[in-house]
Amino acid sequence: MDVRDDVTTRLPPGRYRLSASRGLEWSVDAELVDIAVGRIATVELRLRHVIRIDGLVACDLHVHAEPAVTADARLLSLASAGVQFVVATEQTTGSDYAAAASRTDLGAIVLVDGLDVTTRDPAVGQFGIFPRPAAAVGAAGIPRRQTDAASVFAAARRGDASRAIVVYRPRNQLGTGYFQVVGFDPTSRAIPPGMSTDFDMIEVYNGHDLAERSRTEAVMADWLALLDLGKHHLATGGSDAFDLGYPWAGYPRTYVDVSGELGGWRQGYSGARLDTAIVLEALRNGRSFVTSGPLLDLQIDEARPGATLTSRGAVKAHLRVRAAPWVDVTSVEVIAGGTSIYEAAIPSRPTSTRKEPGSLDEAMRRAVRFDSDLALTIPRGAHWILAVVRGDRPYDDALPGMPVQPLAFTNPIWLTQ
Repeated sequence: MDVRDDVTTRLPPGRYRLSASRGLEWSVDAELVDIAVGRIATVELRLRHVIRIDGLVACDLHVHAEPAVTADARLLSLASAGVQFVVATEQTTGSDYAAAASRTDLGAIVLVDGLDVTTRDPAVGQFGIFPRPAAAVGAAGIPRRQTDAASVFAAARRGDASRAIVVYRPRNQLGTGYFQVVGFDPTSRAIPPGMSTDFDMIEVYNGHDLAERSRTEAVMADWLALLDLGKHHLATGGSDAFDLGYPWAGYPRTYVDVSGELGGWRQGYSGARLDTAIVLEALRNGRSFVTSGPLLDLQIDEARPGATLTSRGAVKAHLRVRAAPWVDVTSVEVIAGGTSIYEAAIPSRPTSTRKEPGSLDEAMRRAVRFDSDLALTIPRGAHWILAVVRGDRPYDDALPGMPVQPLAFTNPIWLTQ
């Protein structure tokens, strides 16, 4: 299927809601239409790009395709969500999206072949590895059965020490997440005996937890505790989408900041292809934030997420929060070394799923929900600082079947001793 194909769907007479979306940076347009026998109804839906993301790359770092859906359908679902960089994490055979990218005319989406290692007999956790090792599974590859996390991490490093290792779903409903298996308690201020921390990233936000934000908040507490223990683990978010229902591909996602390194790349799905190495390097360096709605821009003195700040005590910061008109934003918080050092409420706005009025510049200005200089005092002994943004109202009235309370958080700005 080419993205320019016409689609025909047979519908019985009745009233329908037609809507169109294209991800977190775009408005949603929806209209009610009455379908009657022998009548033609015409609806024009117009989306507006209300948030420009020059220098940012929208990534889904945990997504599946076959056998649940075809590679063609998966690519189309990612494109419709505005995702530009994808780590395809199948559990056994590698993903081959090359033919699908040609068929769908979506070759500008950058695909990295990764691996989802879900351990068995016993279950000691679920882990993401990318780029995918040449010998992925079996005796010569990554052990899945009768193993432990340290052995998985060691095998993943073999042959490429820079390969990224992510702890997927550290806590899940089955009790088989890595942090659950090793008995990590974020309030204990200690690493449990036998817990290997030789991984790079933690999937703090997983798509299957979108409907219950408390699950993500629990993993965030784990992550912040590990940061306080001196572990420089980075946070990621990925949809973990298996089919075309909940969770949608691209929700949540990780935005990676490659500003200053774009060269001739043009925003969107046209123009020069993204440089995979540049994106992966920026991701490994923590130049990113994770979100299911709001987009964040945090700067403290001259430092942004992933950088090291040498200032201590009083610092000058700037925080900007942007969100599409269908995304609720109600609070911002800045946390340093486990201590909340700034909080502010943001007035909630009614959900908008109609055509955005006025000029595009006016629509883009309305997307700014918070934009302020902040005078912050960093607590003594803090080793990191980051921002968290929350919204109260779920947005399933805009995206059907997605009862998501918006949440976003940056990776840390590191603080020197």
